[in-house]
Amino acid sequence: MRVGFAGTPVRAFKALWAGRSSNRPEDLIEYSSSLKLKLFDFSEETLNLAERDLTDIESLGFTSKQASQFRHLAQLAKVGGVNLTLTVSPRIVLSTPDPTTHSKAVTRLRSLWAVAGALRCALLAIPPGYTHGSPNSSLNRLERALDLLELDKDAAPTVGIEVNGRGLGTVEMASKLCKRPGVVPVINIAECIPRSQRERLETHLEALFEFAVEHSNEQPIWIRYCAYNHRVPAPISEGWPIFRRVAKAIRRFEEDSSRETCVLIESPRRELDAILFSSYYHLLGSAGEDVDNLSVEELVKAGAPKVIDVGSRVLLQDISRREQLSYVIVEPGHADPFTARISYESPIGRSLLGKESGSLVEIAAPGGNYVYEIVDIS
Repeated sequence: MRVGFAGTPVRAFKALWAGRSSNRPEDLIEYSSSLKLKLFDFSEETLNLAERDLTDIESLGFTSKQASQFRHLAQLAKVGGVNLTLTVSPRIVLSTPDPTTHSKAVTRLRSLWAVAGALRCALLAIPPGYTHGSPNSSLNRLERALDLLELDKDAAPTVGIEVNGRGLGTVEMASKLCKRPGVVPVINIAECIPRSQRERLETHLEALFEFAVEHSNEQPIWIRYCAYNHRVPAPISEGWPIFRRVAKAIRRFEEDSSRETCVLIESPRRELDAILFSSYYHLLGSAGEDVDNLSVEELVKAGAPKVIDVGSRVLLQDISRREQLSYVIVEPGHADPFTARISYESPIGRSLLGKESGSLVEIAAPGGNYVYEIVDIS
């Protein structure tokens, strides 16, 4: 399972850029097309931007500022190894019969489609919950908009159609759209399963996963998870559905089907909840049912990246020579180079202090400078 979250906090990109551990949101982050993001600390010089990335983006109707942000994202994805997901926000209403509104919506969709292609990422999710007139007429207008995207071309991006249980977002309507090449369902769990049906949550999830498998081909199964408390978005530990039941259902599905899921968390505290959800999921595989006895704070701590501090034992991998080194960071009076106990005030100790698992660090040695990956912290 890959876990990400909706929105564009700058610190999320910084964390993904700096390095990842196995119990944190790894590769997936949702980028909202509202384009309110400012990538502080990532200048064009820092990222060594190539002008060939999205060179014609201004012709797609975006401002120069928006185009610059997309170029930053393109380079971040290329150099930083981050998987991006482009989404539609605010939502595009493609089913409206009004010619002017429909034309603007289609133009915006095609522009975002071009950007998704340039970034080599998925375009999620066209929310087809709106119906104007009869469902069939609304469906026809949405299908005509999809026809303009040339979905059958090689290396075309994936388009996600949100399944939210109403209007064009019902399973029956979405199944018609998802028969097209390159179109996959995005299951909105909270919208598909009303609060009144929470007792049968696992049964509903099983049916939704079967539908997603049927229409996703070899693509990952996309899930949008937003907990609600009286129809107001709430932290997943407080809202409905209970995130533990959802995580267990996802794990059972992945084990039974050998399919990967991509879960996008929507929450007022989305970064923390993404770590919470990811941590709980990973601990299910090692701690079994005992993980249910952990508090929210303990789950977040278990999923947070490990940081080198005094007393830490650090395993390093030499990038060039493929050799491994192990050190224990200690107080200055307890250093002993013969037992690999080094002071945090030493050049190596200063280089390692505060770094996270998975990070790269350059260490000066008598024979020159060497780059090491921090493999493990205990």
